[in-house]
Amino acid sequence: MADVFTAIASLMWPLLVLAALLLFWRPLARLIGSADITVKVGGQTVTIKQLTDQQSELVADLQREVAQLTQRLAALSVDVDGAEADGAAPPENARVPAAVLWVDDNPANNAVLIGRLRGDDVRVDLARSTNEGLGRFDEQRHGVVVSDMSRVEDGKTVPDAGVLLLKEVRARAPAVPFVIYTSAGHAFWQQARDAGATEITSSSMVLMEQLRSAGLLG
Repeated sequence: MADVFTAIASLMWPLLVLAALLLFWRPLARLIGSADITVKVGGQTVTIKQLTDQQSELVADLQREVAQLTQRLAALSVDVDGAEADGAAPPENARVPAAVLWVDDNPANNAVLIGRLRGDDVRVDLARSTNEGLGRFDEQRHGVVVSDMSRVEDGKTVPDAGVLLLKEVRARAPAVPFVIYTSAGHAFWQQARDAGATEITSSSMVLMEQLRSAGLLG
């Protein structure tokens, strides 16, 4: 039964965030959205318009997630007898490091999400290219790797950069969760699945659920 309450709690928090965003963000955005103002969010300098666009996408994503809430709760299947065993803590040396490697050639597009993670004491190491990302991955342990799909690297567009990074990471650490966070219906989704991506999504909610499942978020 404890698993039911845990699942419900993890699915209900978007309702609270959605209410706050709808109540406070949109009036503020209308008030200052036309001004040429920059702010710092998640260590990234973004314009008010960029911030407004990201918040609008988060609201739309939350609305989609809330619409599915009832169906997901109804579909929960709980093994009561095995609940205690499933909830056992992993050994200390198996704990996931509270760190994310985020590879994106334009990290300002993810400023709101990065800011939220850092606010939850999750270290976010940023890299703008596959080579830089691999260098950071080799230097430190990460609980999850997040990558976009297409990147401009060395002045050239690499449309399957996320897949190339994924293959290199899988050769080094087959079990590390790897999430490709990209636009819906990307041409290389199937190649990413074949290469061992943990998740491929355009949804910030799905991304956060993956980080929570990996033990990085409470």
